[in-house]
Amino acid sequence: MEKPHFIMQHGTIVRKLLNFLFHMVLISMKKKNKNGETAFYTAARNNRKEIAELLISHGADINEKKNKNGETAFYTAARNNRKEIAELLISHGADINEKNKNGKTALYIADLLDHEEIVEFLISHRAKK
Repeated sequence: MEKPHFIMQHGTIVRKLLNFLFHMVLISMKKKNKNGETAFYTAARNNRKEIAELLISHGADINEKKNKNGETAFYTAARNNRKEIAELLISHGADINEKNKNGKTALYIADLLDHEEIVEFLISHRAKK
């Protein structure tokens, strides 16, 4: 049987399965791995914009700090030169001037690593060093 036909015939089962899986994701959104990373932080760090958007739409805390280094997803986006993720986070109210445990901002680390495009982007959004 073709996949679309299966879904149409068994839509209730598929919907229940998807709801169950999503419920499990919601339950585990606050859980952290051994590095202190939430699922949202990991999605942002790995440039998984669609997943990050989905988690944001279901209440992910975009300004939550990663325990180990005190970095937010926004700081990590700047460090890893992930402009699309940075844009997404700003559009949802990320604190662009939040500092890590060493007192460094996203602009500071992006400039240190010579990520020119994201440095210009951060400056255009009035980020502070």
